[in-house]
Amino acid sequence: TASSDPRPSVEVAQDAICPALILPHGEARFSIPAESMQKLGLGRYPVEILGPSGRPLLHALLPVQPAGGRPDRDVGRWLELTTTATSRYPHAAVGPVQLGGPSRQALEIRGPKGNAYGMLEPHGGGWCARRAGRIVL
Repeated sequence: TASSDPRPSVEVAQDAICPALILPHGEARFSIPAESMQKLGLGRYPVEILGPSGRPLLHALLPVQPAGGRPDRDVGRWLELTTTATSRYPHAAVGPVQLGGPSRQALEIRGPKGNAYGMLEPHGGGWCARRAGRIVL
């Protein structure tokens, strides 16, 4: 039976990279204008990630070194997501991302303080987020 409780389940809340951003109804749709993707690739950021209403919900950055100050031995950029354009600390980061062409290489996912969260891995024809051996997205 379906529950009318809008709060996420305990299991979902434990796996959340940023519990404050969990939506009570579970699904979200985002869009990034093509011109914003071009700006991001050219190193001009942050860019807005829009919700269904067209209002900015998140902002994306693509720095060489991830927030949290941990230098990375792998070459590439880190996709960071924040809720404001001026935030110095992202809610999540994924990388290192190799620019210039498609890749099927697994990427590290880091949480709000740069702590290891899990991996973004190729899965079938798409991608999945894996944490502690379980697929969480």
